[in-house]
Amino acid sequence: MKKFNFYNAYLEEMNTLSARQFKKLVNALSVYADTGEFPEKLSKKAYGIFMQIQRVISVEKDKEILSEIRRINGKKGARKRWVDSR
Repeated sequence: MKKFNFYNAYLEEMNTLSARQFKKLVNALSVYADTGEFPEKLSKKAYGIFMQIQRVISVEKDKEILSEIRRINGKKGARKRWVDSR
């Protein structure tokens, strides 16, 4: 996944973490968005925040996959329409 939305509400919650926990959480979110791997070592509070944001990232990944499927299928349909209309 190349990108995901990051809302201000996340930052408000994340600012309650220490600098070290904050850094680990941001890294864990980036790794999860890229590879789907869950973090191994996060504090309970950071893990709770991770789980909230993880759900949003998962939904965005699903939408991205569905969009790609629709794009491919749309091309197939468009190609057929253009061939049939000539």
